[in-house]
Amino acid sequence: HKDDPGLNRWMRQQRHRMRSAYGYVPLSDEQKSLLESIDGPMLHQAFALRSWYEKYDQLLDFWRQNGHFVVDRREDRSLWKWTLVQRLRYKEAWLSSGAPLSKSQLYLLERIGFAWESDREEVLWKMRYDELV
Repeated sequence: HKDDPGLNRWMRQQRHRMRSAYGYVPLSDEQKSLLESIDGPMLHQAFALRSWYEKYDQLLDFWRQNGHFVVDRREDRSLWKWTLVQRLRYKEAWLSSGAPLSKSQLYLLERIGFAWESDREEVLWKMRYDELV
């Protein structure tokens, strides 16, 4: 599909529809089923992207509720692990190893002020201080 701009655009729209993003109308169950029946890297990539954006949305909700990105492993192990992986992918880009974040993923994380180094101790200190005040 990389050689066909129209098909490439259509696939991108289907990825957005799979995760109900950017105001696109969600796919019907039949459409999802048909896309899921395709065997190939393109579909795997679409589901990986959908999963990434779902976790990003969870992180965004967490940040809005808590004002920081320090996810407690005991409270949400899946999101905690995802944030850890994003930090590792960011570092690997500088080391030229592994699968780096895409430009759009990097942009989205930086746009919300995601801390590439865990600021866990600083956030916990501030929380305790606020309890005293």
